[in-house]
Amino acid sequence: MVDTPTRSQIEAWTTAHLERAADVWTNRAQQFQQNFDKAQSALNGIKWTGAAADQARDQLFRDLVDMRRAEDQLRKAAHIARIGAVAIAAARQTALAAIRAAEFQLFNVSDDLRVTDRLPPIPGPFHWLRELTARVLEAQIRARALALASADEKVASLLKPISESLRDFRFDSEGPTPDPAGSGGPTITGPAGPLKYEQDVYDLQVGFADGKGPTFGGDPQTHKADWSPVGDEVPRDPDSEKARDPNDPDHHTRPIPTGTAIGPNGERFAFFSYPDDRKPAPDGVNPYSTPGKAWDFSDPNNPKLLGDLTYPAPDGSRQPIYQASGAYDKTTGKMLIVGNTTDKDGKIQRVLFESDPVKPGDLPGQWMQSLHSSGVIEGLPGARENQLVALEGGGFALVGSDNYDQNNPSARPPVSAITASSAEGLKTAIPTTIVAPTNISGTPAAPYGPSVIGTTYDPVTGREVLDIRVSTWDGIVKDGFPYDPKTYTTSITVQH
Repeated sequence: MVDTPTRSQIEAWTTAHLERAADVWTNRAQQFQQNFDKAQSALNGIKWTGAAADQARDQLFRDLVDMRRAEDQLRKAAHIARIGAVAIAAARQTALAAIRAAEFQLFNVSDDLRVTDRLPPIPGPFHWLRELTARVLEAQIRARALALASADEKVASLLKPISESLRDFRFDSEGPTPDPAGSGGPTITGPAGPLKYEQDVYDLQVGFADGKGPTFGGDPQTHKADWSPVGDEVPRDPDSEKARDPNDPDHHTRPIPTGTAIGPNGERFAFFSYPDDRKPAPDGVNPYSTPGKAWDFSDPNNPKLLGDLTYPAPDGSRQPIYQASGAYDKTTGKMLIVGNTTDKDGKIQRVLFESDPVKPGDLPGQWMQSLHSSGVIEGLPGARENQLVALEGGGFALVGSDNYDQNNPSARPPVSAITASSAEGLKTAIPTTIVAPTNISGTPAAPYGPSVIGTTYDPVTGREVLDIRVSTWDGIVKDGFPYDPKTYTTSITVQH
């Protein structure tokens, strides 16, 4: 039985993840077909006879049969996703139309879909008629909201058996086949709940996934009369201030939190970028993306700098990792880092980095020396903050944001998330939009900077609730205007 979605969930409901999934699955099926056609053509073009040649051709035929079966399943999944996206979008529009119809008749529709009269009460039959109309409209809205949730659930149930049939199929030159939604691994069940106002002192407010330890604020607000909007005169978050760059005694750079990680022994790693207050970003450089450093905040009163977050490039040099977050993989014993490999504008490819397995007796931060690229996270591009967390019920969740462009109708949603049963699965996981570009603060600014600040897992139902914090700001970028950030909290549910 599906739950009735709230109004904010209906408004934020999206089918973009299904449309992207359909494209990924179609492309993967085409790649399978093209590669095997090439292999078959190459083998047939070789003048090769004898038992070994016959064996090779027999093996290719068996592989071809398996590939065709997987290709058919991928194309079927893509078809279901596309048809499902149309059905879900239509159900959403129907639900929104019911809400608008009630408001047109001078009724209010709350987030829990309760319909109340905007007109003052008038004794007599008119009041009774308005109350009856409100209850009828409320029933219609709830029915259409349930129809939306049911349509979404139906698509997931149709995709589930396909994903199960594909789960063990691997084609070495193509990488893992992406799991459709409802695959039996951790799955996000719809968009986030309503956004709840939290505070207006700092943006970002990055925390740890278990809800413990320090919280790191980003840039402070400057709109109060007793606060100066200039340089170091602006009060900074005390915990973030502890992560000042020791090589910058004059404090020209400020520590901006990008993410956290809980280590193999419960260490509390925090990652910061360091934009320079003295000068704007050069042309062609993303001003929100700078190289990262790692700190150990296991003792919040005495944090220790672990060093720069880097990885070995093909030329042998070590290159910086930008906008990093991380998690520990209990299955492999490795530390995982997610971040970008460049600060250039328009470069939004996120990469998964892995360390060698952490061993007992390793020095603090020793795992950073073995970080290496493990592959691109295809489904969650973006150049703003992200947060990777190890789920209590198993697997991983990754939330991320990007610079949302309100003037671009095909722009990536501001805050999305992916889940997977393994680190490898993150690379091809299909994203879910969890926070739409809601006009929270009365300005064009969209939410950004998602941070998972708590998880609650119910082993009976297999549901894990992730508490998430997002930031927004006033959207004004002209010199002389105050900076007015705010943070909001919400949650998503992951079904294991």
